Amino acid sequence: MRININYNLDEDVSNWVRNVNKEISLRTENEIDFADGKCRPHITLLMGEIEEKNLDKISKLVENFKSKVLDKKIEFQSPFVKNNYIFVEVDDTNLFKQDCDEMLNLLKDLIVPHKYLISNGNIPHITLGYVKQTGVLDAYLQSIKFVPDAILKKLSVDLAGVHGTVICE
Repeated sequence: MRININYNLDEDVSNWVRNVNKEISLRTENEIDFADGKCRPHITLLMGEIEEKNLDKISKLVENFKSKVLDKKIEFQSPFVKNNYIFVEVDDTNLFKQDCDEMLNLLKDLIVPHKYLISNGNIPHITLGYVKQTGVLDAYLQSIKFVPDAILKKLSVDLAGVHGTVICE
């Protein structure tokens, strides 16, 4: 089973992401839809494969880890397209790299990490959408001049879906 250990976004940023996601969906076919309530915006700390029997143990370890990583203020760069994904990346990746390294160490015998790892130099981000036709978004994405800052308030363990989405149950 694939899980996504992720930072939940505060209400202001979540609403901003949902609005941008909706605008992307109005312009082209978007395979990530936050409006339907099946998945939610987030910043992935660690994603990987686990044995289902270890889910409770992993959840407890993450719960104990939470107090170290929350209440961080995060600033974002402007949205852009890469490999058909629309992203906003965080400005300061150092905090996330340390958290990812510690989480990997904590779960080393319980998870097979996905190739996407902050520890491997991937930049923490919010995924705004996944589209097959990207050129139609250029003007819209360039028109976005403001991305709100976020305060990270919750760290969750969730099932991971298509394109790394966090599945809401």
